[in-house]
Amino acid sequence: MNYRNKKNGQDRHWAGTGKIKIDKEIVDEYPELIDSKSIDLNKFELVDIVKTDKQRFADIENGTIDSVDVLEKYQDLHGLSINELEELIVSIKRRESYTNPNNGRKFITIKRLEAEKLLEKT
Repeated sequence: MNYRNKKNGQDRHWAGTGKIKIDKEIVDEYPELIDSKSIDLNKFELVDIVKTDKQRFADIENGTIDSVDVLEKYQDLHGLSINELEELIVSIKRRESYTNPNNGRKFITIKRLEAEKLLEKT
């Protein structure tokens, strides 16, 4: 892949559309990185990128399933009927069986467990 094309934004993913987002904090440095004098606002959008809390992810990955606060994350489960919950659980179990443990299986398992708890309550 031509590195220069990557820098000037010409080598996008085939399905890539819309403006390229640039963090407002680096707007002064970005033109130099892409060998340009200025940023074309028809192609780029300036955004505030929130810094990722890496420790939060480490805590989730290294914690037990019961230690993760899921009450607010899976509010969409509470509006489902019994049949919908049962179908969702089957679907999640299938997805869970095909997901690599290193690629987010814990989050899928947590959602399945929450759906099963909710099904037991109803």
